[in-house]
Amino acid sequence: MKAISIHPPRLEQVGNNARVSCVVDEAGEEKVVTFDVDSAWGEFLVTENVNAYLIALLPYAMRNSADIRLLAPVSADLLHSIEEFLVPHLAKYDDRLHPTKIHAEALQHGALDNAGAVGTGMSMGVDSFFTVSKYLAPKYRDFKLTHPFVEQVGDLVEDRLSTRHKRNVNERTIDEVADALNLPVVYAYSNVRQLFRMRHYYTHTYTSMFFVHMLNKLFDTYFYSSTVDFGSFSLADSSRHDASHHELLSLQALSTRSLTLLSGGAASSRIEKTQALRDFQPARDYLRVCLFEEFNCMTCWKCRRTLLTMDMQDTLADFGKVMDVERYRENREHYLAWLVKAFRESPDGVSIRELHTFFTQEHPEAMRRIEALYAEVRAARFQPMKRPRRFTVAHDVRKVNPFEPEQLFGAGRAAGKTIEAGATIFFDEIVTVMGRKYLRTRRDSHLKADLAIAMDALTETRNTKGRARKSASAAVHG
Repeated sequence: MKAISIHPPRLEQVGNNARVSCVVDEAGEEKVVTFDVDSAWGEFLVTENVNAYLIALLPYAMRNSADIRLLAPVSADLLHSIEEFLVPHLAKYDDRLHPTKIHAEALQHGALDNAGAVGTGMSMGVDSFFTVSKYLAPKYRDFKLTHPFVEQVGDLVEDRLSTRHKRNVNERTIDEVADALNLPVVYAYSNVRQLFRMRHYYTHTYTSMFFVHMLNKLFDTYFYSSTVDFGSFSLADSSRHDASHHELLSLQALSTRSLTLLSGGAASSRIEKTQALRDFQPARDYLRVCLFEEFNCMTCWKCRRTLLTMDMQDTLADFGKVMDVERYRENREHYLAWLVKAFRESPDGVSIRELHTFFTQEHPEAMRRIEALYAEVRAARFQPMKRPRRFTVAHDVRKVNPFEPEQLFGAGRAAGKTIEAGATIFFDEIVTVMGRKYLRTRRDSHLKADLAIAMDALTETRNTKGRARKSASAAVHG
């Protein structure tokens, strides 16, 4: 059986930073997991146990049919919860997951002393801001938020990737939010996600709790902002579903006497959270939901979903500092077209059903028209051309997906690099969408990529006497 061995962690000072290093041996290959914080937080780093490493590597081991050997102490209550509850249930309801066995050389009993801090992640999205707003001044005094926390992928000492936080939010913006909240923000950096590659969507709870457990001498309670409520709880095929669906089990199992992990905002839906943020000024000033840009891009699916939610709640004007509200209003039908597509493909996606129901009731004519157009677009298929041949690009152009909702309005998003005018390309498939013809290159046909170039941007390349066609070496082949 393949084994992963976790060695004792060690603390060192590197310049102005504190670092914990831990050697992890995977089938004879040694990997050094680093965890860095500014030296001001160094006293809170944990080296007394390997709780954090066990948590981070558990989903990796279960997906790679490996057992785990701990060469340093682990908290007895954590090991008990993992062995008796978490692993058996995950493996029982997903045959892709190996029932990892854990061999521990020493158990740590009792609680680890900590500073009693209450933390939550500061990712700047809806879930994050809602949790912050809920625990800034709660009626439960012991749960009052003391430290926003930011986990970073990278290496603070030698390879700092911290100028941009996940989802492209930079430290300057996060610092501004922390100042507005009058709270100290903690940044932590680790290469664990780089060394042990796993799909973030399926394992984020575990890698995020690795970061929190590494600072267990600081945190006594930590709120992990929920994506879905507990009504979505499921263990079935958990290796292929968002890890949030079994957090009702995982957060409890990954808690210890020293550290309580709780789901932040699980009693509220995404729509309810967005509505609540209307009255939270930091969110109105700094909300970042975008997958790609520092300022919300308005086109990724998270931006679209959030804008539609704000429109439904009549709160667009409240978020004018973080969203291009006029752009949305001028192109509302583009967003409704995206909603129709999202509902047809994933009706149980977060907020999708509620949004579709609302706009169908409030804008019935627009939605009926878009539904009909969408059905027409989805029915279209690439067909082999009667005579595959070369065409010349008449003007600079980029490929588009002819089946995207935006094509309903002749405004499909471009993909890939710009193809310059004069380039020749070989095409072998054609499709007609909304009366417009699109050609697909031989390479894209082979890859089954839904990318094409509008035929009205092309002219046919012909061989004529006295005029040579561009050489193959000069041609662009899709």
